[in-house]
Amino acid sequence: MDQKLHHTPSFNTLSDNAQEAHLQVLQNLMEEQFASEIEMVRKIALQPRPEAVGNLLDLINRKTLEEQH
Repeated sequence: MDQKLHHTPSFNTLSDNAQEAHLQVLQNLMEEQFASEIEMVRKIALQPRPEAVGNLLDLINRKTLEEQH
């Protein structure tokens, strides 16, 4: 009987696995929902630093304004 208990995943392990799966689903949804923003940020990240910082701030400001309206 003892042997069997050692091979059964604990409740915590199952809970952690479920939480991890849930986070993965959320991450996938966010990546789909924000695909264009993620792509824009990736492109900005490849630019020279001063230009990238300005463009990133512009993107953030534009998104903030869109959300307010």
